[in-house]
Amino acid sequence: MINKVGISFLLAILSSVLFVQCTDAQSNQLPVTDKAKNSGQQHGPYNLASSLQLFDDGSNRGYLVVKVDIDQGSYIYSMSQKKPLQPTKIKVEPSKSFRLLGAFKSDRPAKVIEKDPVFEQRVEKHEGTIQFFAPIELAQGVDHKKLQAKVVFNGQVCSDMGCRPIQNVKSTASFAGYLKSPARQAAANAGQSDQASRR
Repeated sequence: MINKVGISFLLAILSSVLFVQCTDAQSNQLPVTDKAKNSGQQHGPYNLASSLQLFDDGSNRGYLVVKVDIDQGSYIYSMSQKKPLQPTKIKVEPSKSFRLLGAFKSDRPAKVIEKDPVFEQRVEKHEGTIQFFAPIELAQGVDHKKLQAKVVFNGQVCSDMGCRPIQNVKSTASFAGYLKSPARQAAANAGQSDQASRR
């Protein structure tokens, strides 16, 4: 006799197979930041795009950004999700033109269910729009406007209808604009605090 958990697990597997067989990728324009646009790819219930943003201080440092737009009713799991659910994983193909200075982190925390009634474990999921950032440094002499970073995305996208795997989906990040450097941002914040205290 298969219990409720077993039935849900079998439905999730079946849905994964059907999603893989029926979903085709198509190109789409996706705003990656407020400053710039980059080419994204629509993969069924989610849209994936990546970009490179540098600090405005000439340091050749900045962030590699992977943005995921998830359709309403669907979600992906966090990077720290425990198995058997599939956590989000982002890899960057090695290049002599740059190096990563740290791991990817999400721009907001995942929604946490301490004990999911179906999987009977802690579930961490992202809904809506989520961005993952990794600090990056370009090699000396590299033209940032011509640089392309190859990103490989893995994980799982789910809904009430079931789950489908995200397997080695590739995205190319190119330069999308400048960010205020941490030092300039701190100075700007300090200036705003001074003005507020004088009022």
